[in-house]
Amino acid sequence: MVTVKSKAWHYRDRALLLGDAAHAIVPFFGQGMNCGFEDCTVLDELLSGPGASSLEQVFAALETRRKTNSDAIGDLAVENFVEMRDKVANPRFCSKKRSKGSFKKGSGRVCFAIWACDVQPEPYRFAYEMGVVQKRHSRGALRRAHAPEQVNLARAGALIREKLSPNFSLNKKGNS
Repeated sequence: MVTVKSKAWHYRDRALLLGDAAHAIVPFFGQGMNCGFEDCTVLDELLSGPGASSLEQVFAALETRRKTNSDAIGDLAVENFVEMRDKVANPRFCSKKRSKGSFKKGSGRVCFAIWACDVQPEPYRFAYEMGVVQKRHSRGALRRAHAPEQVNLARAGALIREKLSPNFSLNKKGNS
């Protein structure tokens, strides 16, 4: 099992890599096919949108829009694999994970949406960055709490939204 982070997804206007060919990920997050579908959706938008003057420009725009997100989901999948492989049998880790789950609920965000519905999915880069912010702020909150119910969920959510808002315009096309 490997993760692929291709440096170039296209060659001029003659060849384009999409999905696993451009960014294969380990199957421990369940988002590989979804990420490939997102590539197709963005490609379709670019092909039918204004400024689609040449295939080479469209291919370059696709790579620019999608690369950061495909790299992010690859990183998330590897982190999840390492966690499942190395940590889930550790009782102390499981206790911390339950507390962190309570903390994450306080953020009020869902990282991934299902493509079949009318919800604009969160960009994978957003999910990755949100995880970084949650880890950073959950450490302090969880150090002070001895049980999940002692975590101030309202404060946790406010902290996360405060730290994320300058970096992301949520549910805005172009973040895909």
